[in-house]
Amino acid sequence: MELHRHSQSGQRPTANYTQVVITRALTTRLEDLAAALRKHAEGGLYAEAAVELLIEHRSWLSRGDFVRGFTELVNDMIGTPMAVVDWHGAVEALEAGRLACSSSENQVLRLAASIAEG
Repeated sequence: MELHRHSQSGQRPTANYTQVVITRALTTRLEDLAAALRKHAEGGLYAEAAVELLIEHRSWLSRGDFVRGFTELVNDMIGTPMAVVDWHGAVEALEAGRLACSSSENQVLRLAASIAEG
């Protein structure tokens, strides 16, 4: 996975957290994406449960349209890759018919999003 970090001003960052230019093609390996999702969710019970449901179901993380459209890759302050799911955006896409899926995929994504919200 290749990441490029930039501060908002384009200068060397002074804060502990740096804005990240997002690489939309996160990874071709499900394991890498799962690890990045787990890292971001770490310590948040709802986030961890939602991410684990998504990972165990496997379907959504195997779909390029979902990964490209509703996940973002960021680095923490020491460069560890983390991935974030846009739960709200994904559910909106389901409701608008822009994210075709089976009924079980629909239910899993809605449930994961609901869990993530707490």
